[in-house]
Amino acid sequence: MCRFNIATTNSSLSADRLADLIPLLNQSVIPFRVYTGEITSLKYDGLYNVAKQIIRDHTDEPYVIFAEDDLVLTEFFSMEKLNTSINQAAELNLDILATGAWLSYEEIAVADGLLKIGGFRGTQLTVIFRPAYQILLDSPVYNHFEDTISKCQPKLQIGLTFPFLSKQREDIPSMIVAENHNYLFHENEEKISKQLNKQAK
Repeated sequence: MCRFNIATTNSSLSADRLADLIPLLNQSVIPFRVYTGEITSLKYDGLYNVAKQIIRDHTDEPYVIFAEDDLVLTEFFSMEKLNTSINQAAELNLDILATGAWLSYEEIAVADGLLKIGGFRGTQLTVIFRPAYQILLDSPVYNHFEDTISKCQPKLQIGLTFPFLSKQREDIPSMIVAENHNYLFHENEEKISKQLNKQAK
């Protein structure tokens, strides 16, 4: 089911983010559900706790879409494109599909608009497929949620849409890290484009 499950916190900053995001989702006729978690002393594990709850609520479904409240949909996004990417990832037996990242590595083109990658950081819209559910529920927390996805064992097979379908808002501070890395989405896109051009030669 292509419903966005939005992770947020019980803070005024999150409330402001959500107030900005919800009209955009409604305008695009994107179904969603909001999950609210607690801000912890470590900060990053609060997001993972919400992600685990979202997974637990969808164990009977083939995949679940995990979104963050500072999500931005790019000009390349459409529900049709997202559905196509999800189907491509499922056919390739991928466990995770990231729709953007400010850091990624080991990128290899495997389908039109889809890369297979070794790992990533910084995505606001992630598709988690059923084979990864229990692995992520059982995995210890490696710093940020994306680090857990990238480093947990057994190794998860990760895909990345390209061009990116989502990014992170640049006009607001991050709630997890001291410094925003949002501008790095653009740099990572340029890096991937150059790498794919080299692979095509």
